[in-house]
This record gives sequence, C-alpha cells and structure tokens, in this order.
Amino acid sequence: MTHLGVIPAFCQYCGGSSFSPCAADSAYTCADCGRVTYLNSKPSACAVIVRDGMVLLVSDAATDPPSWDLPGGFLLYGEPPEEGLRREIKEELNADISVGEILAAKVDIYGSESCYTLNLFYRAELLSEDIRAGAEIKAHGWFEVMRLPELKYRSTSEILTNQTLLERK
Repeated sequence: MTHLGVIPAFCQYCGGSSFSPCAADSAYTCADCGRVTYLNSKPSACAVIVRDGMVLLVSDAATDPPSWDLPGGFLLYGEPPEEGLRREIKEELNADISVGEILAAKVDIYGSESCYTLNLFYRAELLSEDIRAGAEIKAHGWFEVMRLPELKYRSTSEILTNQTLLERK
C-alpha cells in the first residue's frame, strides 16, 4: 500500500475495481486485466512574471481573504509544459506570454493530501499589458515580491521567497 493509503477506484484500462498492491510504492495491479496503475504526481506549469520588484498573482477568491498563486495550471495528457503554460495563461488572464527558462520543479499537495502535483516554474513575460481575469480566476494583481499576500501553496512561497532565483536572468 502507498504511504498515503490511496487505492484507485477503477482501472483506467478496463474499469475493474479490484486491485492488489505492487512491489513498487504507488502502483497497483488490476485483478481483472492485470495491468498496472501508477499513482503519479499530476504535472502543472506556472508562470513567474516579475517586473520592477512586483510579481503577477491570481486568485480564485474561494477564501476570504483570498489566497493567491502564480498563474498556470495542469497540463493536458501529452502536452509540452511550455505549450500548456501558454494555454493556461490565455485561459486565466486572456493574455499571451513568452516562456523563458525553467526556474524550478517542486512537488506539492493540491487540494486534499491525496493529490500530489509536480509543479514546473518558468520565467515568463507578458506580450501585452492588456490582461483580464478569465473564467478560472476571480482576481489578478501585481504584488511586491518583498511583501507578498497569503499564498495558496508551499511551492509558490518557496519560489517567490528565493531572491537569487528571481533575480537570475
């Protein structure tokens, strides 16, 4: 059994619902079809857009006061991270970006403790000053890197408090 005790509800191949743990952590064999299901961290890409000591953050405003995060989101199956990041920024901010270097890759927890994510953080630049909140977010804003609001995820906080990483060009 995995360290979280998470077992798939259904086989992603045949729909079976009976599993036995594999020797590898986070893997189960379907009793019906014999295929292995892996419980992998879900990949996501985030844009670190910093200008004049300010960072662009978004909020879904699900909490009061709202918690903030870097713009970005989950990658689609087989989608390259840079393409997924451009798609997510278009969805969240109705904006186009230039994707730069990858700054870091961090594992974090999304939602409940049973959903791990692998977050890829990229330096990015807006290609236009015209940004508008899309359907997935309620607000966006520029915040001083040295005076950040409440951040939603540990990995975002780690990235934005690493001054060496933010200043590197």
